[in-house]
Amino acid sequence: MQLSATPQADSTGGSWQRRVPAAALAIGVLVATVFVVYWPAVTAGFVFDDEVLVTRNPSIEASDALHRIWLTTNNYEYLPLTYTTFLIERRLWGDWGTGYHLVSLVLHAVNALLVWCVLRQLKIPGAWLAALLFAVHPVAASSVAWISEQKNLWGLLFWLTSLSNWLRFRDSGRFRWYALSLIAFLMALLGKTSIVLGPPVILMCIWWQTGRVRPKDWLLAVPFVLLSLAAGLTTVWFQWNRGIAGASIPIGDYFERFEAAGYALWFYVAKDLVPIHLSMIYPNWDYSQLTIWPSVAALAVLAVAVISWWFRKSWGRTALFAGGCYVAMVLPVLGFVEMSYMKFSLVADHFQYSALPVAVAAVAAICVWAVRNDQARTIVAGSVAIFLGALTWQQAGFYHDDEMLWTEALRLNPGSWAAHNNLGKALAERKDLKDAIPHFSEAVRLKPDDSNLHYMLGTALMQNGDFDRAAGEFAVAVNGNPQDYRAHSNLAHVLNEMGQFKQALEHAEAAVVLAPDAAETHDPLGISLAALGESDRAIVQFQTAIRLDPRDATAQLGWCLTLMHLDRPAEAADHARAALAIDPGFPEAHFNLGNAYAVQKMRNAAAREYREAIRLRPEFTEAWANLRAVTGGRPQ
Repeated sequence: MQLSATPQADSTGGSWQRRVPAAALAIGVLVATVFVVYWPAVTAGFVFDDEVLVTRNPSIEASDALHRIWLTTNNYEYLPLTYTTFLIERRLWGDWGTGYHLVSLVLHAVNALLVWCVLRQLKIPGAWLAALLFAVHPVAASSVAWISEQKNLWGLLFWLTSLSNWLRFRDSGRFRWYALSLIAFLMALLGKTSIVLGPPVILMCIWWQTGRVRPKDWLLAVPFVLLSLAAGLTTVWFQWNRGIAGASIPIGDYFERFEAAGYALWFYVAKDLVPIHLSMIYPNWDYSQLTIWPSVAALAVLAVAVISWWFRKSWGRTALFAGGCYVAMVLPVLGFVEMSYMKFSLVADHFQYSALPVAVAAVAAICVWAVRNDQARTIVAGSVAIFLGALTWQQAGFYHDDEMLWTEALRLNPGSWAAHNNLGKALAERKDLKDAIPHFSEAVRLKPDDSNLHYMLGTALMQNGDFDRAAGEFAVAVNGNPQDYRAHSNLAHVLNEMGQFKQALEHAEAAVVLAPDAAETHDPLGISLAALGESDRAIVQFQTAIRLDPRDATAQLGWCLTLMHLDRPAEAADHARAALAIDPGFPEAHFNLGNAYAVQKMRNAAAREYREAIRLRPEFTEAWANLRAVTGGRPQ
C-alpha cells in the first residue's frame, strides 16, 4: 500500500455555503458521539487515586494552593497546569463528580476535533473517520472516565494545538504561529509530560510533507527539545522522590527493559486494533515464563523499521511515518524509565492516550485506501464505530465507583494484589468488613513484603473487633516501615483494647513523634495515659487532638472515658454528647453516654442510649448487659 505524501484532503470542495453546514454537521456528530458513548461516566463518582490527587489533595485545599502547585514539590508529580485546573474544578464542583466528568467529556470531544484538524493539515486520508474512531475508542475510556487522568486530556489538547500551529507556521512562514506552537507545547508538558517526544514527531511531519528535514528545521526544533529535556528531568526527579519513593518497580535490568519495551509496544498496538479485555491493571509479565517471546517482540520492532526504511520510496515511507510517530508517543511509557504506576502494572490503557490518534489515523487511512466505494466505506466505518462505541459505553460504566471498577479488574486479573487491596478498601468504606477482609488477606498473600498491605488488613481487622490478628498485622507493618505513624497509632489502639497499656504507650508515643500534627496519633496516647493513671496528661492529648481536628469524635470519647475514671460523670456526659454531635452513629459514644447517665441515676436516659448502641451494633454485649442492669433485667 502506498499513500501519497500529499493526498487530497477529505473536503469535496464546493462553495462555502455547502462546506460550512457540512463542517458544522461533522463537528456536531463528533461532539454528540463523545457524550453518547461516555454517558455512563457522567454519573460516576471518584475512583482509585481521585481522592489523593483531587478531592483531598492538601495542595489544592490550602489557602496558598497556587504557590504549592507551581513552586513546591508537594505533589507526586509536577503537572502544575493540570493541578491548577483541578483547583478550579474543586472550587466549582466540590464533591460533585458529575462536574468533573463533564469537563473530561468536553476535553475529549475537543481532542477529537483537533485530531481531525491536524490530519486534514497533514492531508491524511480519512481524517474525519480517524477523529470519529478516536472519539469512540474504548482504550481512551481510562483517560476520559477516570478524573485523575484529565492530565492526559490536557496534555493531548495542547500537544495537538502545538502541532497544528507548527503546521500553520510551515505553510505560512509567519513566526507568530511558531511562537504559539512553542507556548502550546510548554502548556502540554505542564499538563502531561508523556508527550516529551513531541519534537521528533514534528520533524517526522516535516519529512512526511517535504521528503527532507533541513538544517533550519532542526534549529527551529531546538527550543522544543530543550523544553522536553527540562520536563523529562523534572518528571524523573518527581517519580523517584515523590511518586515511587522507594517502592519496588518490577521492570528488570536494562536488557529486560528492552525486551519488555518491545513486548509492551506490540501489546498497545494489539489493544488499539482489538480493544477487548481492557483492564485497569494488567497482569505483570513473568520473564521466566515468556522465554524468547520478549526478545522476539523487541527484534520485530527493529525488523519492521528496517524493512520500512528499505522500501521508503514506496509504501515504507507511510509505514515509517505512522510507526515513528506512534513509537515516539508511546516510548516514554514503555518501561525504560521507572514510573510509580508500574508497581501495579507495566502497561496501562491511559499510558497510550496520546499515541491513540496515530493508530486510528492509520486504520482510517487504510480503510479509505482499501474500500473505494463510498457507500461500502460508510457501512464499514459506521459498523466499526458502533462496535467500538458499544465497548466504550460498557468500559466507561466500570468507572462508576471503586467497587465496580476493581471487581471488573479482578475478573480479568485475579492475581492482582492492588485490585484486591482496592476492592477491599471500597468494601470497608461501606462497612462490609466481612467481604473486605478476604480481599485484604489475599493482597497480603500475593505481596507479603508490602507493609502498607499489612496496615490495610490490620485496620479492617481492628474495625471488625479482631484485635489479636490486627495487632499482628500492625506489628508486621511497623517492622516493615518504622516511619509509618498510622501503623504505630493503630497498633497502640488495638493494644489499648487488649489491655496492654504499657506496650500501647510505646507505639502511641512513637506515632506522636512521627506525626505530631495528625490528630489521630494523640487519641491512643491519651487513652494509654488515662489507663495508666496519668489523667491530666491524657486530657492534654485529647485537647490537642480536638484542636488539630475539631471533628475528632474519638478524642471526645477518650476525654469522656478519662472523666469517668475521675468520677466526673456530668462532665463526661458533655464530651460523649459532643462525640455524638460529630458522629451520631458512634455506638461506643452512645454506650458511654449511657454509663454516665447510669452513674447519675438517670436510668431512662441511660436505657435509651444503650438501646441506640445496640441498634447500631447488635452484638454489643456490654451494652446488652448494662441495659438489663438499668431496666431490672427487662431490656425490651
